[in-house]
Amino acid sequence: MKRMTFDEFDELVDRLKKNTYECDDWWPSPEELNEKMGNEINANIPFLVWILETNNPPETTAEKESQRYINKLLRDNLKLYDPNEENERTGK
Repeated sequence: MKRMTFDEFDELVDRLKKNTYECDDWWPSPEELNEKMGNEINANIPFLVWILETNNPPETTAEKESQRYINKLLRDNLKLYDPNEENERTGK
């Protein structure tokens, strides 16, 4: 699981939105994503976020399924946290 602060995630999103390359209407199927990423989901977190952040809203059932699958991958493989809260919890 990849860990990232909320600030790091916001910086990633800002950087991706400045990228001149956007998804537009490309919603890859789960099979396409698995083929491109293999088992390296943590290394592909920016790629997954790029798809979600630069894409047009999904319209078809297949596109909506793709969006749900990407969101699930992120939920299962990305832990966002507030370092201040973590420090308070651990007493640091």
